[in-house]
Amino acid sequence: VVMMTAYASAETAVDAMKKGAYDYISKPFKIEDVQLIVKNAIEKKKLSVENRQLKTALNDRFQLSNIIGKSATFQRIFDLIEKVSRSNATVLIHGESGTGKEMVAQAIHFNSNRKNYPFVSVNCGALPENLLESELFGHEKGAFTSADTLKLGLMESANKGSFFLDEIGEAPLSIQVT
Repeated sequence: VVMMTAYASAETAVDAMKKGAYDYISKPFKIEDVQLIVKNAIEKKKLSVENRQLKTALNDRFQLSNIIGKSATFQRIFDLIEKVSRSNATVLIHGESGTGKEMVAQAIHFNSNRKNYPFVSVNCGALPENLLESELFGHEKGAFTSADTLKLGLMESANKGSFFLDEIGEAPLSIQVT
């Protein structure tokens, strides 16, 4: 909805936006302004639909039925994924490189009540020591020489979601202690 009125006031504009209007325009107006507002509203709607479709596809992709494995060991893993998905517990997933630890972490996330929030994965072995701490925890403007802006850390960006530290054993010991 784009609200249009000849009697504009800040109060009616705020009220319209609170009730869900995409934008508010007052008369007289330029047709180009209306065209731009409508174009942007349509684009926002398309992005919203696409976002919803992608979230559904992700949720479907990480359902336990999509993980292949029939052995007794896999069945125990599936049972554990279901149990921890229902809790707020911190989970340690260990195994050799390439055994599917991140896939298990994603299955836990997308089968939990956190699935509508971010899943953030960090390969600790891929980031140099001097960047890892800043990437994980962020920094304030002026915290060090090249910190010219506030930077949100990856841990904070996973707020209410799940945070997966892949290959944490590859991170420098000084970071692991932090």
